[in-house]
Amino acid sequence: MEAFVRRQWERAATGSGYPFVIARVGDGRPVGMVGLWLRELDQGRASLGYWVVGAAHGQGVAAEALRAVAVWALGELRIPHAPWPGKRISSPRGQCM
Repeated sequence: MEAFVRRQWERAATGSGYPFVIARVGDGRPVGMVGLWLRELDQGRASLGYWVVGAAHGQGVAAEALRAVAVWALGELRIPHAPWPGKRISSPRGQCM
């Protein structure tokens, strides 16, 4: 676990990626992670990866977190295209993004 955390700090420090914890709004409990990786930024692309704990599936937390990180990446980092993951994500209303 320590090596994983160290790797995330290194990515943020070097600008090669940005890890974000997904936390529930009500109590701040962590329920997953979103990572924005900038390996192909010179080609105008980035990628997003995520995971959530089983108890958070179907609650829309992944979709909301991915949307927030993509908006941040487009605005702050000026990535030309939204870096959505290849997998479709269902929202709480059953819509796919």
